[in-house]
Formats: sequence, structure tokens, C-alpha cells
Amino acid sequence: ENETYLEFIGKPIDYKGGVDVNIDDKSTFKADVNKDHANRPKGKVYAISTGTHIITVSYNNIVIFKKKIFVSAQETKKIILP
Repeated sequence: ENETYLEFIGKPIDYKGGVDVNIDDKSTFKADVNKDHANRPKGKVYAISTGTHIITVSYNNIVIFKKKIFVSAQETKKIILP
């Protein structure tokens, strides 16, 4: 129950092979980019711990998103990519 979820939203065709996500300069993982479907179940989500985190998203070694966020338990936070 001390988990929250991240979902990465953008045009999947712009991010072939997914994006690299770094949490607090500690853990890095590859994430799929989903289309935004407000009226449908969400796409692939990624569990992280609750609290404040610095999220850095890069594609082809270029940072496209970096932000400090606060997430509470069982929340799904949408990260909107450019």
C-alpha cells in the first residue's frame, strides 16, 4: 500500500523503444510511452514508493522531462511528455 504509480503519456511513435526514466538519481528503468486515453483503462504503469521524487525522463540520451513531484499512496501520476 506504500506504492504509487507513474504513467508516461505521449505519442508512442515519437518514442520508439520507450524512454529512460531515472528516479532521484538512483534507479533507472526503461518505460513504455502510452497514448492518453482518458476514457479507457490506463496503459502500462510503473510502481514507485510514495513521497517526493525527482523524475528525469530521457530519450536518445536527451533529457525531455525533469521535475520534482509528490505522490501519495495508490495514486497514478501521469507524466506528460513533449
